[in-house]
Amino acid sequence: MPCYLVIDGKKQEMDEDIFDQMVEALHQPTIQEPPIQTSTRWQPDATYDKKPNDPQYFQKYYQKKLSTPFTCPDCGRTISSKSNLSKHRQTNICMRKRCQC
Repeated sequence: MPCYLVIDGKKQEMDEDIFDQMVEALHQPTIQEPPIQTSTRWQPDATYDKKPNDPQYFQKYYQKKLSTPFTCPDCGRTISSKSNLSKHRQTNICMRKRCQC
């Protein structure tokens, strides 16, 4: 049975061996290559290093965002940071001010 290849509307006869090679090339499973390491953050065991680039990042974040003075809404005292509010509310000074109301 003759095989035909149509290019730009022109029909050309094709050898069956060439047709079989084309079909085989289309049906071959594609081989996935490992990702190309473009960043130095990829480690040799193929895991990604998701730590911040700056080693002082967490300290700087705490100083900027969390370490600002905070005023207690119950007794009006200024404490070192908002994260210490629950600890401050358990002190006798704050409890006395809350109970006086």
